[in-house]
Order: sequence, then structure tokens, then C-alpha cells
Amino acid sequence: ISKTEIPFGVWNRVRAWALGNGYAFNYPGDMGSMRIARDAADVFTPAEPVTNISWYDAVVWCNALSELMGAEPVYFTDAAKSAVFRQVSPFRVETYAGRGYPNPAWKKGLRQGEEYDTALNTLVFFDPARNGFRLLLVDEFLAARGEFDIKADEWVAPAAAGRTHPVATKPANPSGLFDMGGNVLEWAWDPEVSHINSMLDYRICGDAYFFEKPEVPKGSKPYYKEYTGAARPFVGFRIAEGSPE
Repeated sequence: ISKTEIPFGVWNRVRAWALGNGYAFNYPGDMGSMRIARDAADVFTPAEPVTNISWYDAVVWCNALSELMGAEPVYFTDAAKSAVFRQVSPFRVETYAGRGYPNPAWKKGLRQGEEYDTALNTLVFFDPARNGFRLLLVDEFLAARGEFDIKADEWVAPAAAGRTHPVATKPANPSGLFDMGGNVLEWAWDPEVSHINSMLDYRICGDAYFFEKPEVPKGSKPYYKEYTGAARPFVGFRIAEGSPE
């Protein structure tokens, strides 16, 4: 498991290679919470976690990193796991107007024949036997989380001052991992499914993030939910290498 959330600088270098090698992303990513900066004097750096990327962007990036490093990609677009997932469909949550694929004309007041593809039914399959880079399983994240004092050891409100911070600038947890409970939330893979069907609510991990107090209730589950096609200024990711145990 990577010790830190993926910083924007690392994200950007791999993404630049990927764009020249047959990959496509929906969102380019941000330096931390720069998109919602509240203070004009705030300076954001490439050492802050990448944010404003969708779940799809994160898994395509994992495949790109695998190929760049000479490992086997782990995410595919077919059940036979022969077609590597390299292209994220252009998509925005705003284009999803409810049930139906593609969006029928009446959803957006379009005339018949002007329907457009919302990328709603994109499927992604995971092969845990491959040795490439991947998102953490939800249970894997929870097991690695460990025990710590979230108020003292994590970038959460009010200490975070409403913004992200460079990774690994708070103490590591007992497993040597940083920001497991704060800074940004993290995309993960649901171990209960064999593939992902686009716009389902999907799991992101973390106890809180830079703008939220850890006491804020999020229901009975130890994770948050978000659309896989959404990009948020408080959601990033970290990676693991090789098959989960």
C-alpha cells in the first residue's frame, strides 16, 4: 500500500505519459483543494493530494502506471479481462438526468434524434491475479487504517483550516501510512462486486477530510458514498500493488 495519497505531482507525471500512450481521462485533476480555495493568499503545491478526479480516472491512471512500470494492468472493459481499460468516457454528473441510457430526448428537452450518450453503462472489471497497481479494497483500507488520534494526527477541521496540505505532513499511523483519516477521502474498490456499473453510488474511504470534523455522522457504514463519475475537491486516492491478501 502506498504510504501517502497520490500527490498531484506524481499524478500529473504519469498522466502526461499516459496521454501519449493511448490513454484518455475525463478530468485533469487539481492540486488539493485549490478549486475551493477560500483565501486568495492560499498557495497550493504539487505535493498536495490530487483531487477533482472521478473513480474512472483513478483506475485508468492505475493501469497507466502499471504499463509505465512494466507491470500488468488490473482493470478491464470485458468480463474475459482481455481489453485493458484505457479510455475514460467524457462524462459529467450534470448530464445524468435519471433513468435511461443514453439520455432520451425528453430528459433535456431535446428533439427526437438528438439523444446523447451519458456513459452510464460503462463496465469495469478487476483481475486481482495481475501484479499491477490498483485501488485499495474497502476492507483493506479499514484494516490498514490502524488506531490514531484523529484530531491530533490528521488534517481535519479545524486544524486543517479548510484546505488540503502536502501529503505526509502529519504523523504516520502504526502501519507507517499517512493521512488515513484526513486530508482527503479516497476512492476504493468494493470487494462485494466483480465489476462496476458506472453511476452506482460507490464507496470512498476515510474518517473525515480537511473541511470536516471527525464527529460528523455519516450513517452506520465506515465509509462514504459517491457517484463513480463524479469529481470532488475533497476526494483523491492511494494505490496498492499486487493481489490483495
